[in-house]
Parts: sequence; structure tokens; C-alpha cells
Amino acid sequence: MDKALVDSLIQIAQITPVAGYLDPNLGAMIVSAVVGVFATLSLAVKGFWYKITSPFRKKKDDTSAEK
Repeated sequence: MDKALVDSLIQIAQITPVAGYLDPNLGAMIVSAVVGVFATLSLAVKGFWYKITSPFRKKKDDTSAEK
């Protein structure tokens, strides 16, 4: 058990810091990406739903255009 603890401490000591920077606008980019994915999926579902239900829709008569 002591060897496992020592090995864990050695691994933790060897972790080097990452030189990364999180821009303040990162949150806005994430939100816009989520909104874009939601819009894309909703339009895809709308188009798919229209293709499924189109054979069951009533066709409009164009008798009003002839008058």
C-alpha cells in the first residue's frame, strides 16, 4: 500500500502546467455553437416531419384564383 501511495505522489509531482489561455469570449462562442446546433437540428426535424406528413395533407383547390 505504501508503494502505491509513493507512486501516486511521484506521478502527481511530475504533472506539468499547461500553457493555455481561456478567452473571456469563450462562453459566448460555446453558447453560439449550441444555438447553431439546435437550429440545425430543429430545421432538419421540421423538414423530415414535412416529408412524412405530406402524403396525408389535403390539397387546396384553386377555384378562388379562377374567379
